[in-house]
Amino acid sequence: MFAAKRKEITNLLARGTFEVIDKNNIPPYANVLPGKFVLTLKSSEAGSPQHKARYVIGGHRDRMKKLMVHTSQTLQPSSIRLLLAVAALFAFDVWTSDVRQAYLQSTEPLSREIYIRNPAPEFLLEDRQALKVLKPLYALCDSGDLWHSTLDHHHPHDLKMTPKRTDPALYLKSRDGEIEGISGTYVDDFIRIGRKSFRTHADQTGIKFDMAETQETPCTFTGFRLLQGPQHSLIMHQDEYISFLRPLPLESDFSSFSSLRMKLAWLTHTRPDCAFVVSQLAQVTQDKFKTDHKETVKICNNLLKHLRNVPVKLKFHSLDRSSVFLLSFQTPHSLGTPTSLLSWDTIVLFAIHPSAPSHSSTSRTRLDE
Repeated sequence: MFAAKRKEITNLLARGTFEVIDKNNIPPYANVLPGKFVLTLKSSEAGSPQHKARYVIGGHRDRMKKLMVHTSQTLQPSSIRLLLAVAALFAFDVWTSDVRQAYLQSTEPLSREIYIRNPAPEFLLEDRQALKVLKPLYALCDSGDLWHSTLDHHHPHDLKMTPKRTDPALYLKSRDGEIEGISGTYVDDFIRIGRKSFRTHADQTGIKFDMAETQETPCTFTGFRLLQGPQHSLIMHQDEYISFLRPLPLESDFSSFSSLRMKLAWLTHTRPDCAFVVSQLAQVTQDKFKTDHKETVKICNNLLKHLRNVPVKLKFHSLDRSSVFLLSFQTPHSLGTPTSLLSWDTIVLFAIHPSAPSHSSTSRTRLDE
C-alpha cells in the first residue's frame, strides 16, 4: 500500500498540484484544510486485485463550501441505456476510457487559496513545510465544477459536438442528418459509440488529456458491465456490482442501512424487478428505522438474496431500421377534454417494431405515425 501512496504523490507533484512552502508563510485566517489518503482495492479487467491510493482534501471543513454554486453534471443512467440502444441499432462501436487524475487536468484554474498545514508523512516533507494547493484536488467542493467546465468546452469546441438539453453530460455529433457518434461523461469516465470515422475524430480527447488505455466491449462503466452479443446486439448487467454487496447484520445502524439502500437504488437501472422494494426502503426515515430496524434490515437482505439468485441482463437488439417507426400520443387534457387529471400537456413517443404488441387506451389520443 505504501507503493500505491507514493505513486499517487509522485503523480500529484508531477502535475504541479502543490507548491511546497514554509508554514510561517501561510497567511493569517487562510483557508487551511486537512488531507488524507483514501485506500481501495479494485479489481482489474483480468480479475486480479489492485491497490489504489487517492489523496483527497478535507473539503468538509472548507468554510467557502456553503457559498459555492455548483454546475457539474454526470451522465444519467437512462442515457447509458439510450447509448447502447442506438449503438445496437446502428451497429456502432462501443468503447470506454478513463482520464487519469481528471480534476487536476482541468483547464479552469483554481481561483482561491487553499493550504494543507500537515500533509501525510508519505510526502516526506520537513516539519516546517506545508503545501499550497494550486489545482483542483479531489473532495474540494468546486473541483467537479471546474472539470465539467473543461469537458463542456472540449466537446463543442474541439470535437464539434452538441450537448443535449435532457442530459448536459451527453454530446452528439451528426453529419447531414445522420448520427456520427455520441459521447457520455461520468466524472472521469467516458463512454462513446459511433462510426469508425467518429472514433478517429474522438482520438483528440486522448491527445488533450492524459488517459488510460481505451477499453472495448466487454468492459465496465460506472458499475455496469457491457458485453457484445450476437448480430451487433449489446448486453448490460450489474452482476459484479451485486457480488460486492454484503448483507447487513440485524443490529446495523441507520448509516449502514442508508449506504446499502443507495447501492440497491443504483441497481434499479438494470433491475426493474427490485424498483418497488427500493421505493419502499426510500421512505424509511431515521425515526422509523429506530422503531423497526430488524424488519427493515430483513427486507434489504431478502432483496439482496433475490438479486443474487435471479440474475437479470438487459439486451439491446439490432433491429432492422427500415421496420422501426414512431407513434405519438397526446393526453385528452391537452385536447380540451376534462377527463385527464394531468395539469399539463403530455406527448409520448414510442419507437415501435411491427412485431411489438399493440395496446389501446381510452385516456390517450393517437396523433400521428
